[in-house]
Amino acid sequence: MENNEIKKQEIDQTMELDGSMMSVLNEMRKWTKFLAVMGFIGIGFMMLMGIIASITASAVSNAPGMPAMPFPPGIIGFIYVIFAGIMVFPVILLNNFSNKMKEALYTKDHIALYKAFNNLKRYYKFIGILIIIYLLIIGAIIVGGGLMALVAGI
Repeated sequence: MENNEIKKQEIDQTMELDGSMMSVLNEMRKWTKFLAVMGFIGIGFMMLMGIIASITASAVSNAPGMPAMPFPPGIIGFIYVIFAGIMVFPVILLNNFSNKMKEALYTKDHIALYKAFNNLKRYYKFIGILIIIYLLIIGAIIVGGGLMALVAGI
């Protein structure tokens, strides 16, 4: 049992980063910055598409001769805006990781390094939770679809 536990003195030990590790972390920092910038741009486009979809759906639903939609016309745009809002948090975490890693590498500050990796941990945790929620929704849709098919006698 004791072999499986991490002892406090093992946690408190310092770890030295050599040049090759710092080089890898710097390259990783650059890629995460790129992904964060692309994420912010993508969120901006999602917001814009949500607004355009809402306006377009409302205009089309009010056009003469168009049948009534079974749902409010702006709901599609609203869903786009909600998804964009959800994605802001992980993109901010990725950007914070990149900024803190840059600070840690240039100043050799252990606290900045810890904060960088803490942001990366929070990013992966958030994405993992989103994937679990997504899988649960997909599972519910599959089960619901199967139940509807059973009831319909297909």
